[in-house]
Amino acid sequence: MDVSRQDLLGLFVQLVEIPSPSGHERDVADFVLAYLRDAGLEPVEDDSAARTGAGSGNILVRVPVAARARPSCWRRTWTRSP
Repeated sequence: MDVSRQDLLGLFVQLVEIPSPSGHERDVADFVLAYLRDAGLEPVEDDSAARTGAGSGNILVRVPVAARARPSCWRRTWTRSP
């Protein structure tokens, strides 16, 4: 999905125009879920809202890797000095 700087700015403006005070983020979550579905992705909302009393849960989505892209793996290693 190629997204221009103008597209990102437009999306940002749409998001900030949605009233979403802390604990009442349902409308933003619904917007994001619809946006991702319209992009052909399959977002999932977890059940954290029920445990935290928030207006919505965390939204998770897997984005397929392009066929020619090399897989990458990020690893953070914590070391301790003696």
